[in-house]
Amino acid sequence: MNKVEISHRIEEYFSKLGWTKAKFARSIGEYPQHLGKVFTGKLDPLKYIDKLIEIGCNRNWLLTGEKEGYIISEPMLKYSDEITKLKAIMWDMKQELEEIKKENYELRKDTERLRGENLKLSASLALVNNKGINGSVKKGGGS
Repeated sequence: MNKVEISHRIEEYFSKLGWTKAKFARSIGEYPQHLGKVFTGKLDPLKYIDKLIEIGCNRNWLLTGEKEGYIISEPMLKYSDEITKLKAIMWDMKQELEEIKKENYELRKDTERLRGENLKLSASLALVNNKGINGSVKKGGGS
């Protein structure tokens, strides 16, 4: 089983679907840059076999190059655009979630900083209230 040949068949597969590498990467839930490592030989293409089969690629053809039946299953051809759109939406949502997580982290840091400042201001205000306007310490009790 030649991994370079499998990489070429993966490219042939998404090209038959009319997809770009980026669109294909999103369809299997992967970053395009990361998936690009498959085509440069830095990453094992076998890692994606299950995902490829899930989106309709013929396992035997992918592994051997033998064209028995369809390279792409017929039902997948019928729904490939819809599936791609849904996966693209999921990809976008994943990206948005990551941004929200970053914003949440920043807001938590700001909240902690403001709490610290609030404590300092409260302590300063308590000192001012205890000293009075002219700086002399107020005495407790009724006058």
